[in-house]
Amino acid sequence: MTALSHRHGTCLPTEYEYTTTMNRQNTLRVISLAGPPATAGFLTVIQAPIGWHLLAWISLVPFLLSCASSALSKRTLCVTAYAAAVVYWLVNIHWISPITLPGWIALCFFLAWTWPVAALTLRYALTKGLPLWLVTAVVIVGMERIQGYPLSSFFWRCLAHSQYENIRLIQIADTLGAAGVSFVIAMVNGLIAGFCLAYRRNRLFSRRVAAQCLLGVATLGGLFAYGHWRVDQATDAIQPGPLVASLQSNVPQSVKDSGGNSDVMFEDLLRQSHAAARAGAELIVWPETTVQLFFDEALEPLGEHKEKWRDVHQKLYALAKNQTHLAIGAYGGTWKYNSDGSRALLRHNSVFFIDRQGKLDPTRYDKMSLVIFGEYMPFRESWPWLFKQLLKCSPYDYDYSLEAGTEPQRFTLNTATESYTFGPLICYEDTIPGIARQFVLNGQDRKQVDWLVILSNDGWFVGFDGDRIRPSGELSQHLAACVFRAVENRISILRSVNTGISGLIDPCGRLHNRYVAASPGFPEVMLERQGIAGWLVDRMPIDKRISLFTRYGQWLDGCCVIAFAALATLSVTRPLRRGRRRPTPAT
Repeated sequence: MTALSHRHGTCLPTEYEYTTTMNRQNTLRVISLAGPPATAGFLTVIQAPIGWHLLAWISLVPFLLSCASSALSKRTLCVTAYAAAVVYWLVNIHWISPITLPGWIALCFFLAWTWPVAALTLRYALTKGLPLWLVTAVVIVGMERIQGYPLSSFFWRCLAHSQYENIRLIQIADTLGAAGVSFVIAMVNGLIAGFCLAYRRNRLFSRRVAAQCLLGVATLGGLFAYGHWRVDQATDAIQPGPLVASLQSNVPQSVKDSGGNSDVMFEDLLRQSHAAARAGAELIVWPETTVQLFFDEALEPLGEHKEKWRDVHQKLYALAKNQTHLAIGAYGGTWKYNSDGSRALLRHNSVFFIDRQGKLDPTRYDKMSLVIFGEYMPFRESWPWLFKQLLKCSPYDYDYSLEAGTEPQRFTLNTATESYTFGPLICYEDTIPGIARQFVLNGQDRKQVDWLVILSNDGWFVGFDGDRIRPSGELSQHLAACVFRAVENRISILRSVNTGISGLIDPCGRLHNRYVAASPGFPEVMLERQGIAGWLVDRMPIDKRISLFTRYGQWLDGCCVIAFAALATLSVTRPLRRGRRRPTPAT
């Protein structure tokens, strides 16, 4: 074969050269196929509860190198990315499965759609010669912002959340939000992937690579310098406020739903409250819906429930009178009057406030952002048939839909020497940046609230290990997201959570691993308060600074979404319009 090739003046490959080339291509294809699953693995271990946060800085590199590989066709790349994403979500939000198995599977398949879109966008950007570090940062932040759209925004397991204990790093969130931290992490991943590609092309020592090295070092250096400055500044900016108490019940949702445990749970929280009041607490916060009845005074029930309703009210009013203030989670109700004169009771997930005079505040806060499938089913009015089918996949066999609130509500706490204002959020509202910002902002360059309280019920996401309650990773992941609301708005957050994790987060995002007083055996380390009951009293830190994020909101997220959408559209439409195949990226 070689002689024939030379006789005709050609240079055909030998059988050995052909085999070697094919083996290299097959090896490259296998490595490229492994990229998305490898990134899925990295993204799994960097988040709580595992928390190997240093790996976040290389977690996207395998995925980026697969996008840059010519060994994979577009179709293969998309299928691999989508499959890896489905598995990633199935593993990492598995705690939804005991509530609704079909809903868990459907949600995971739905959330995975952004991965193949991101893969196509990144490949298109590489063929156009756009900076990989910039495109990666834009795509990742855009993905995180639209994650779960159009059903709802699902701000969960963002890159930034992996760094929630890295206090100096996350201070930039007061300017750019959690998206700013994700942007930097994704940017560094893009730089590292770019170095790998430059090494393959023997261009590692080029001026472009040197400039990118300087960019990465300068960005991280500036980020940590800013973080040190803001944390040191907080020493003078934060002033001590009143003593506040957080109660933590430990009742799994399956037990709570039975209804037979409601009296026991109420009496236990009442005992905790009396102990916290004796310890000096001027505000006591109960978890979400731990008072399992319609608490409005205008909705006093009739018949057999009337005595229980009156007893609950009297005990809570007696607890508050001349001792403390109470913020409790219960059901709220609003009458809706129809045109025919009939009326229907609309149910809300609400927070009620009882002042130190033992009087119920006439206003209440109704949760504004309801959890799909957990608190309402979509299409009840617009598509009744589909609504009925979805109801079969829900945790209940009846229409349990709640009505959403329309605006924030703030409560005033008057002590002997000072008057304070705080805002209540319920459940997953502390994972949504825009809602916390609504409570804090007043448009006059000052804060409307001195702190936020979170009333939550994470009893949905625990199991049983014999007689012991076994917490899932949802509890620590929920806490990680909440930390960023404190930094973004420079405000303290008091969490009161059924099954945990309850406690205080200061305006720098630091977990208070201590307290002034607590129930016997209640852990000092905040992350250890999982699957147990107890109470704590701590001094509320108050920070009067108003952050740039509070003023201007999620502008970085919005810009990234627009850029991501534009690039994604071009990655699909431009090759089709020109009718020819685009050159593949360099391997």
